[in-house]
Amino acid sequence: MRIRIPRYLHLPMQILWFDMEDLALISGVYFMWLLIDSIWVLLGGIALVWVFMNTKGKMPRGYLKHLAYSLGFWSSKSLPPSGVAVHHE
Repeated sequence: MRIRIPRYLHLPMQILWFDMEDLALISGVYFMWLLIDSIWVLLGGIALVWVFMNTKGKMPRGYLKHLAYSLGFWSSKSLPPSGVAVHHE
């Protein structure tokens, strides 16, 4: 049985200088601002995005996806679970 190991897991897709995590957070903050319609939600969201991007910038590229995989939040059908130490096919 052949398994597919993600070759570019450490290289997430980008639009301009934003990664997909950044764009998801920005769109989520924008959606919440549209629902609640408060300037405080917008200012808090901008601060949240700024802190997130600065914290993520200090880590290696693709760190959040690797962290999500190792914690079990992101999985693949072709890879063994992250808690498996030895995998026999």
